[in-house]
Amino acid sequence: MSSTKLRDLESVEIINAVLQANLLAKKNNNINNESSNLFNKAEKLAKKLNNKTLMQWVFTQQGYYYFTYRDYIKAWPFFLQSSRLLNNSSNILILQPEDTYTKNAAFFTLIQDYKKSIRFLEIGIEDSTNDLSKLLHELGYTYFKKGSVDSSFMFYNKA
Repeated sequence: MSSTKLRDLESVEIINAVLQANLLAKKNNNINNESSNLFNKAEKLAKKLNNKTLMQWVFTQQGYYYFTYRDYIKAWPFFLQSSRLLNNSSNILILQPEDTYTKNAAFFTLIQDYKKSIRFLEIGIEDSTNDLSKLLHELGYTYFKKGSVDSSFMFYNKA
């Protein structure tokens, strides 16, 4: 088998592991060993391939998995790794950009890094080809948490 085909198969395996992990987490409505193991498998494979696009996507999905079930300490390193790659996003393709930027922004809003959250949401809006309402709503929420009520209302109204 050619190295390109092997990389493609491993990429599909990464995507499949993340999708399965998310499905199991949603089904169980909590952090669980199966989901955690699948995320870890996807992370290891993405790192092995040194595929920055998949690494960034896996870090976001894995971080949001812990964020969703309020394990913020476990979420933290994944969002840090994701944000480092997003900061250099001119070099990589962002998978599911609206989802990726929204999930990263939600975490950074939680830890009150509003500047980073707003920057990610603005980039998401610029890069978006789909419905902007989720990004605009999150931007309104971030400005509200920051205490900028006028900006918050403006983005909520746009959403």
